[in-house]
Amino acid sequence: VILCLFAGMLLSPRPADPPAPAAGAIGWVLRQSRVVYAAMATVLWALLVYHEVPWRATTAAWGLEGALLVGAGFALRDRIPRLAGLAVLGLSVSKLFVYDLRNLDTPARIASFVLLGAVLIAASWAYTRFRSQVDDLLETRRP
Repeated sequence: VILCLFAGMLLSPRPADPPAPAAGAIGWVLRQSRVVYAAMATVLWALLVYHEVPWRATTAAWGLEGALLVGAGFALRDRIPRLAGLAVLGLSVSKLFVYDLRNLDTPARIASFVLLGAVLIAASWAYTRFRSQVDDLLETRRP
C-alpha cells in the first residue's frame, strides 16, 4: 500500500499540469493529490516502523526513513518527498530529545548531544558550502 501511494504521488500531475477544475472537496483533493498521497504514504511508513521495529531502534529507523525520503526527493527533483523526509527527520530528532536522551546516563547524554550537534553543524556547513549546487539540484523539472 505504501509503495502504491508513492507511485500515485509520482503519477499525479505536477502543479504545472493542473487537473481539470472540479468543485468542492473533490477539486481540492485533485489539486493536492501529490501532497495527499505523499502524506498518507509517509505516515503509513512511519507507523509501520513504529509497530515493527523494536522501540530502541525506532529513532534510528525513522532517521533512515527521513534520509531516504530526502534522498529520493533530491534524485527525483521533487519537493514533496524532501519535505516529507524533513518531517520524519524532525520526528526522529524530537523523539531523540524527548525520550531517548532522558534514559541515558550523564556521560552518554553528553556524548549524544556533542555527536548530534556535530552532525547538525556538518549538515549546515555542507549546505552553505555547496549552496549553488544544492540550489541547482532543487530546481524542479519542467515537463
